[in-house]
Amino acid sequence: MSDAKWVKACVSDHHCVEVADFGAEVGMRNSQQPETVLTFPKAAWRDLIAALKSDELG
Repeated sequence: MSDAKWVKACVSDHHCVEVADFGAEVGMRNSQQPETVLTFPKAAWRDLIAALKSDELG
């Protein structure tokens, strides 16, 4: 994970979500706490993004 290329998606000046491609998984972290990383299988990540874009999650 130390070599990962993290991409920021800022929603404010202070709190940013960062994501990185780990091959079979996608990592997500808070820019304020970069040592804590959540990982998701790539298929689950794609499903989550699709659900968010279609407003399925409310």
